[in-house]
Amino acid sequence: MLLESFSDEIIEMVSRFLPERTINIMDTSGTIVSSTEKERIGTFHKGAEIAAATGEIVNITDETVKNYPGAKKGCNVPLVVNGTIIGVIGIFGNPEDVKTIASFVELYVEKYYQLEALAIPRLRDKEMKQRLLKEMIMPSGDDGIRLLLEKIGINLHFPMECGIFSPNQIENRAEWENQILSILKDDGIIYADDIYGFMGGRLVLFRNNGHKKSLEEDIKTSKVLSICKVSIGDNAPTLEKIPLSYNKASVLDRILNKNLSSMSYFSDRSKYYLHQIASQDNEYLTDKMDRLEKEFKKDELREVMRTAEAYYRLDHSVVKASKEIFVHKNTLWYRMCKLFEVLEIEDCNDFEKEMMISLILEEYLKKEGLESLRK
Repeated sequence: MLLESFSDEIIEMVSRFLPERTINIMDTSGTIVSSTEKERIGTFHKGAEIAAATGEIVNITDETVKNYPGAKKGCNVPLVVNGTIIGVIGIFGNPEDVKTIASFVELYVEKYYQLEALAIPRLRDKEMKQRLLKEMIMPSGDDGIRLLLEKIGINLHFPMECGIFSPNQIENRAEWENQILSILKDDGIIYADDIYGFMGGRLVLFRNNGHKKSLEEDIKTSKVLSICKVSIGDNAPTLEKIPLSYNKASVLDRILNKNLSSMSYFSDRSKYYLHQIASQDNEYLTDKMDRLEKEFKKDELREVMRTAEAYYRLDHSVVKASKEIFVHKNTLWYRMCKLFEVLEIEDCNDFEKEMMISLILEEYLKKEGLESLRK
């Protein structure tokens, strides 16, 4: 049974009990397949690779972390189901402090998988599509994709469209996943031979060529926008271009707080390229974050970030944003003006301000996680 199929659910469950901890789930190659730090998904974790290969717990301390590329200090425990290592769970912290917790999670995962295997045997095809999706995004070779396509009985027809669907608000992940798939099928937005699956708490969709309308046109008339935001990358003309299309959609999803964003929109494309350039200047962004952390206490900074996120997601509407986060309009605008002042962007135009704050929000979420913006 493929680890990717359930890793997001496991992360969500564990993070409820350990809200302040970074938690990763890695496959047997050491690739992070799910994490409370979404930006780390798809990256390599040396400690997990060793734990999966040896079957032994790998503890990483402040002194040894330099020996483990892609890792942080913590405890990495192999996940064993029916005698087979299926992956590794890593929990951030002093190894001695989190070892017992990690071992408990290992036991939970084993029982979870066994129950799922008994209760839902039809998941095999779903798992194959999930694996195919990962291969398309992070290919290990055309042969792997070809074999999966043969097993599932699907042909790819190019150019393919890529869309990423992220939940607006989510209380029950399983319910949201069922709801969004139901809407997309009912509205004819996904066909049986399209490739889709859930990764990092988002629905990733690659549509085969042959739909009556473009993905962008279909989304505009669908009620799916009531439960999520949608980001669309460039069409992929070949299999080799699929990872690039996914990357562009993924960046739009991170930096733009809009119901629908697309690389076909000039403004969205411009923001994508500006973001790619600006994000390379780590020293500049670090300096801006330092300014914010010196100016605001932790709780104050969280409220300022929540305010900015709501303001830009709701089309720069002071009225809508103030209602959503339950503050007076004057309070909201005061916070935004204070943010502009501390970042030294008061004299910038609206486009420049939004670009800067999208970068700052991304840096903030890397440190604090998405849950920090929710009450």
